[in-house]
Amino acid sequence: MKGLSVLQPIKNKVIIQLDNTEKETVLDSGIVLTMKSKDEAQRAKVIAVGPDVEYVKVDDIVIPNWNAAEETKFEKEKYYIIKEDEIVMIIEE
Repeated sequence: MKGLSVLQPIKNKVIIQLDNTEKETVLDSGIVLTMKSKDEAQRAKVIAVGPDVEYVKVDDIVIPNWNAAEETKFEKEKYYIIKEDEIVMIIEE
């Protein structure tokens, strides 16, 4: 994800990208299940923040109001631009 410093939102805007990280669950029997999060489509990683953003920071995992997000593409990657107040929650892991 290097080189994204050219993406700089203005005011209270945040640039996010879908979070497709895999989760591991270890069963009592010792079996490890690896799967993508069932709420994968809801989670997003913060890529860049505007100067007026107060509560979220780069690399936070958030759940945004996807209806308020504007999709854009940059260097063949899909990103979403959203106002900070349209981020519903920050996930602390």
